[in-house]
Amino acid sequence: MRLLWMLDAHETRGQPLAEIARAEGVTRNTVAGLIYRVRREADAMACLCRRPENRDGGMPRRWWSGMSGSAGAWRPVAEVAAGLVEGVRR
Repeated sequence: MRLLWMLDAHETRGQPLAEIARAEGVTRNTVAGLIYRVRREADAMACLCRRPENRDGGMPRRWWSGMSGSAGAWRPVAEVAAGLVEGVRR
């Protein structure tokens, strides 16, 4: 979850790496390295979507934020997926 928060903060909100690092209690280089590795892995993967309209990134912004319950426990993937599908239908 921390990595997803870092990516969201940097990619969508434009938060500087140093600011993210302070909030997470790590060094700027740690954050930069994590983001670099995620981008490198994502760039290495080919999109397997057959339909062009599905090649838009797929998941809504902060899709992962609803994955933990109120007590911080992880919810089952099927439950999270059902919530995402229901949100798309609205």
